Formats: sequence, C-alpha cells, structure tokens
Amino acid sequence: MLVIFLLLFAGKVFAATTLHGTTTVSGLSPNQTQGIQGGCAKTSSSTPWDYAYFLMDTTAPSSGTSEVFIPTASSPPCFFQRASGSQYIFFVSKPLSASVTLGGTLNGKCSGIESAAGQNSGCSFLVYRYDGRTQAFADVLWTSGTTGEYSTSCATATIPSGSSPAVTLNIGDRIIVAPEVQAAGGVWGGNGSRTTGLCWNGAAAGANEVSITFSETMTFSADTTQPGLRMTVGD
Repeated sequence: MLVIFLLLFAGKVFAATTLHGTTTVSGLSPNQTQGIQGGCAKTSSSTPWDYAYFLMDTTAPSSGTSEVFIPTASSPPCFFQRASGSQYIFFVSKPLSASVTLGGTLNGKCSGIESAAGQNSGCSFLVYRYDGRTQAFADVLWTSGTTGEYSTSCATATIPSGSSPAVTLNIGDRIIVAPEVQAAGGVWGGNGSRTTGLCWNGAAAGANEVSITFSETMTFSADTTQPGLRMTVGD
C-alpha cells in the first residue's frame, strides 16, 4: 500500500500541465493599448488597439477556428491580429488556485496558415505572468524559438522546447500567451497582400492547436471578470 501511495503521489507531483487556446472570451477585460505595434503589424487603423483575450483551458476543445490578417512588408515580429477590428490575439489562463514555482521545461504548439509559400511565416510565443493582485503584466516566463514555416492550410506547428526561469506564480495569478508572427523558412515575404493567420480551438495534436505545456502541476479556479491593465505595446 505504501508503494502504491508513493507512486501515485510521485505521479501527481511531476505531472505536466497543458493549456489549450479556446474561443471562449476570458474574464480578463481587454486592455487598451496606447499605440499600434511596429514590425509587421498592420497599421491601417488609427484607433487605439486592444487585446482579444481568449481563455486557455486544461481541456482541449474539439472544433477549430482560424483568423488571418495582412502583415506589412516590414520585418517581424508582430502580434497575430484579428481579421476584423483593432485587436491583437492573446490567450490567458484562469486564475491559479494554488501557488507554483516554475523552472522546468516548456513546450508549445502554434498552428497557423499562410496564403503563399513565399510568405515565409511562422510563430513564436511570448509568455507572461499576470499578477492577480496588481493587475499588471509581470515576469516574462518564456521568449520561445520559432516554429517551422506555415503551409497554405491550417496545420500543427511545434515551437522548440525551452525552459522557464525560477518564478513563483501566486494564487490569483494568470498565465498570458502572446503568439507572435516570425519569419520562418526563408526571408520574410510580407508584401501587403499575402496573409498569415492563427489556427486554434482544435483538438490536441491537430491542425488547429495553440497550446503550452509546463512540466509543473497547476490547478486553476473558475474564471472571473477582472479589469485589465492599460499598457503600451511592446512592454
């Protein structure tokens, strides 16, 4: 009995946590930016941009979606943008229900699509700790490498493995994943007419998967409405 207990306990301690991007809108309110991001970001709108915060859940969704936009010819990176409206696509977890200290391996999937092979686009992640008490973007948990080049239909794309710094996430904190467009497979081919898009809300290991896996076990409370922090793009 003791052996069984120890095995179960060990499995619980070292079990990984995967968060899957969904189309459910997070309770974290969009926070208006004070400008338009540079790089390959579309700059045709003069209105302030904000973030479309989509929930990340430990349960993988089952139906995929995608949204494309027209990046500029300027070199990446830039955040993925919604097809309509002045919004960057971010993913946010539910609030943590127990504190956890990171420091282990990180893996990610960032499925996407491009309209032509010459676009040479892929994806990387910027991952943040969102402080639930100060309602502010806090530590950077991961600046990932880049996937391979996207194809002209939605397909899974793997982000190279990395590791997080030794950062403690407290009760009420959230994890925010910001996918960024990057050049992949050759010289950046944005020309003001080709499109790049994000594919998410799909099953694990499928063509529409945006997910991040931590080596640590995490538990989350129910999503709640929470005001967002106004911040300048690039912070």
